Amino acid sequence: MSLVDPEKVDLPKPFQKLFPKTFNTVQKQSYHDIWHTDRNIIVQAPTGSGKTVLAKIALLKGLLRPSKVMYVGPLRALNDEKAKELQELQSYDWMVKSVLGGSYYSPQELEALDVVLTTPEKLLSLLYSMDLSQFSVIVVDEIHLLGEQKRGAYLECTLMEIQHRYPKIRLVGLSATIPNTQEMADWLQATALQYGQEHRATTLELKVFNVEENKNKLAKVVKGYQIAKKFLPEQVLIFTTSRAQVQYYATKIHEWMERDVGEAKAPILYDYGRLTELSDQEVAFYHAGLNEKDKQMVVKNFLETTIKILVSTSSLAW
Repeated sequence: MSLVDPEKVDLPKPFQKLFPKTFNTVQKQSYHDIWHTDRNIIVQAPTGSGKTVLAKIALLKGLLRPSKVMYVGPLRALNDEKAKELQELQSYDWMVKSVLGGSYYSPQELEALDVVLTTPEKLLSLLYSMDLSQFSVIVVDEIHLLGEQKRGAYLECTLMEIQHRYPKIRLVGLSATIPNTQEMADWLQATALQYGQEHRATTLELKVFNVEENKNKLAKVVKGYQIAKKFLPEQVLIFTTSRAQVQYYATKIHEWMERDVGEAKAPILYDYGRLTELSDQEVAFYHAGLNEKDKQMVVKNFLETTIKILVSTSSLAW
């Protein structure tokens, strides 16, 4: 009797081009549980450790049954990003499409799909509008969303109902920040795969600043700017809670950058004029209300370091 290497990657050859030529430690150690078993899985691993590859393995396993599969992401923007990554599945004649709120999909359109990308809210709607027995795998990305009040309740209710009505559907949850992985795994009757910060692709240095609680919005901007200046000319990403605050913070920081730096850069031309005005001091903001072109430009410019200070809502964090 020969022992099977639990880290050996034995994906079918026609589909190997969908994946990296070499798997990292997290992917190798998770491979057996995801590819060679049908158990529910919870993967808790740092950002950048390769969880998307694990999701694709789980989806591929379901598609080869054959059956339909589903990816659930917390935001429309994240689903759009994942849809682009999963479009390569269409070269194998599997239909991939985002099914999101605000649009009507006929039963015929839904029936034609093999890979459905959706949000927790739309999944709850689909649960009562279509037969999910054709699905064998549902991947829930950012499953720590369960901890949020309203949206977490939507997701919790939906997963409980799926487990009750469709116990054969395999649930695969992914997150970088689950505080109670084993408890969640017990609840979903799942295997917990947990990986520490040593598997992070980019090492992080944690600094804690003692900031007194202050309800004054301007005082919070001042503190944010003071902290940001400590790291200039490196880039700074500041998160806050609302679209109005994002624009307010960015505008104030732009004023102080003009005062402290003085030199203006060539402006970047966005569709939204306020973004263009802020760009001469390498300041920008990001929220879901911007059009897709501007959002992509902001991300691109931040990655290319032509933006030094970016203020954003949590939509960019997702």
